[in-house]
Amino acid sequence: MSIIKKAVSIALSAAILAGASTGLTASAKDNSSVIFDFNEDNITDEKDIESVSQFAKFHIPLNQAFVYGDLSAAEYDTTQADSIPRYFLTNINQSTTPKYQRPLGDCWAFSAIGALESSALKAKNSSNKIDSKAFGEPVLSGLKDEIDLSERAVAWLAGEPVGNDNSQSGEGLVYADSGIGRYNNGGNGAFSETLFTSWRGVLDDQSAPHQPNNFDNSLKGLESNKDWSLPEGFSAKSADKAPRVTDYLCLPSFSEFGLDKEKGIRTWKSYDKKARSIVKQAILDYGAVSTDYDSTIDSRNSTFYTERKNTLPDHAVLIVGWDDNYSKDNFLNNAFSTSEAAPTEDGAWLVKNSWGSYDYMKSLYKNWDEDREGLNGMTYRETLEYAESHNITIEDMKKKKSNTENKYLYEFGIRDKDDRGTGYFWIYYNDRSICSNFVFKVDIADDGYDYDYNYQYDYTTSEDNLKTSLRTSDTNTLVSNVFTSNGNESLKAFSAYTNETDSVVKTDIYLLGGGESNPTEGKLVYSSDDRVKFAGFHTIKLTKEIKLAKGQKFAIVQNTRSHDNRTNAEVSYLNLETVLKPEYSSIRDAEHKVVCNENETYVFLDGSWTTPKQLNQNLDIAKVFTFGNAKIKAFTVNTVEEKSAPSQTVKKPVVKKANPIKISVSKKTVKAKKLRKKSQKAATLTVKNAAGKVSFKLKSVPKKIKKYVKLSAKGIVTVKKWKKAKKGDYKLKIKVTANGNSQYYPVTVDKTVKIKIK
Repeated sequence: MSIIKKAVSIALSAAILAGASTGLTASAKDNSSVIFDFNEDNITDEKDIESVSQFAKFHIPLNQAFVYGDLSAAEYDTTQADSIPRYFLTNINQSTTPKYQRPLGDCWAFSAIGALESSALKAKNSSNKIDSKAFGEPVLSGLKDEIDLSERAVAWLAGEPVGNDNSQSGEGLVYADSGIGRYNNGGNGAFSETLFTSWRGVLDDQSAPHQPNNFDNSLKGLESNKDWSLPEGFSAKSADKAPRVTDYLCLPSFSEFGLDKEKGIRTWKSYDKKARSIVKQAILDYGAVSTDYDSTIDSRNSTFYTERKNTLPDHAVLIVGWDDNYSKDNFLNNAFSTSEAAPTEDGAWLVKNSWGSYDYMKSLYKNWDEDREGLNGMTYRETLEYAESHNITIEDMKKKKSNTENKYLYEFGIRDKDDRGTGYFWIYYNDRSICSNFVFKVDIADDGYDYDYNYQYDYTTSEDNLKTSLRTSDTNTLVSNVFTSNGNESLKAFSAYTNETDSVVKTDIYLLGGGESNPTEGKLVYSSDDRVKFAGFHTIKLTKEIKLAKGQKFAIVQNTRSHDNRTNAEVSYLNLETVLKPEYSSIRDAEHKVVCNENETYVFLDGSWTTPKQLNQNLDIAKVFTFGNAKIKAFTVNTVEEKSAPSQTVKKPVVKKANPIKISVSKKTVKAKKLRKKSQKAATLTVKNAAGKVSFKLKSVPKKIKKYVKLSAKGIVTVKKWKKAKKGDYKLKIKVTANGNSQYYPVTVDKTVKIKIK
């Protein structure tokens, strides 16, 4: 359910934040200008390290509000949005059906995928003219899902290291085991941005539906937490024609917070209406906006509002529209509200959740119209049988377990005229918990992708919503990546990462001959100064393309600067992969690993060139952080000559899907009396929908019966003639393997078979 797994109360969390009251510039020992100002006091000392340790204990991620403060509103023209009193993406098929995330804590993946789907639909149907249908009453059901991407794949692959076919093999957020923990540890926007901008993790829902392995299509089975792993070797490469993220824009929060040093808490300061306008305009321009809020009191309500002065978000959802005239009275007397004051003005966001909807459940279960009347995860028929066997009426069952009807368990939010949950809800404009807003800008395959290749070294997922790029007081700080062209290509664009609104990215591109001691000794072929409105990841197109022959080395060198409101000074950013060492990380059971090979990344800091490896050895703050490659990518296209040459044709990778194998067991009671005379068939395993050759193997058999059990190549279990057959129940484990094929992965399933000798 949550973006983060809360281990402490909000009050305690806020107190810890206040306790994080130091800042780290690198110490005098290393004479570095690198700044780690954790508590905005502009002092560097050991207390900063102590503060990070507190976060590790309580699993509180370092998100943008804590590391960088609340982002100030950018200079973004919102005239259009300000003139529209209400607007709903659902009305124009630019929002998809709300799904059901239980039992996992991967709401962040649902929010990210929903934002990506919406942005893709917005790009596909883009027009300068706004469809007037968006102004009508919100359409909350019967949506036409033209795209359906896998949330499960994103949640899993965010914790999967880069494969062996890559020079950065082993890099990423690496879990100690393949258990369900990686789904429940939580995540944030940086997790999806890391995947999507590297053209990974965007897969069709059919390849990894949000269901446990061996899903038996029951209601209880939908919430099983036994095995949600994806097959070993599951490809992280995005599906053919999947939308590609070109920009990840971090939008300002509606509320500004500060530290109340007397009370020792993070407390609300003011509300920013300009931020509201920016989010509205982003919805018009790019699609649904992902956001986080504090859902701890929300339960099953269709409206939500909190005005607590200190609050922490715990759940990721999507803003899909707004209504300036939605009455503030709808938020009064809300049994689930924790407001300290009554709402003061009209207005609300329409929000898409991931706690279920009638439409989604109906798509999973053909008999949902009847099954939804069941109780507590049972179908209607099962509920009747339970009531009869326990001599209780259904009405009495409802009284004993109020609000447990399936139509409320699996159908969240605003109810339609038939009392069916739509999966959407309203949240008040001035809710103080809303933060960490972001939106994607995408490149879709409908009119051909803009680029053929993505050169990069940065695959590591960070813990915060704005990757932990440290500031430097040296405004001439440079970071550079050196790449080698794989063919005859044209360099068309590069990426930049910014950490504040209104940043300036100065970029120089050099062609290298191989004998240079640093990137700037090459031939300068391109320079630009680009002012960027929002924090986040950006794709910047070159004003002229650069021709690259096969094997040509080229360097992209960047200086990123912005005004630091805390020190009222201009700063640069050390835009490298920067991760917390395991002892300081708030992600349990996992480690952020970076792989930085020789001759990939160079850093110009405090007047001299260095490398990430040397920074890790020489900076005092390397006791907390590990530095990796520069966060710079290069985007190229094949030249016309190469595209026309058959010998240079690049074969598109085949994106395999999870093996759709289904296994059922039919059992037959074996009579001991007959068994003493001849063999008896005890069970048959039937396999359907398996891709590839199927084989069976006995994995474990009770000692007493081991020498009498036989398993055929067709999955038939036989108990051989047994003169002194002993009655009882015997559990066997049988390994069923489907080898897979060009479209589906191989899979192995352990099936338990009970043999009853009577």
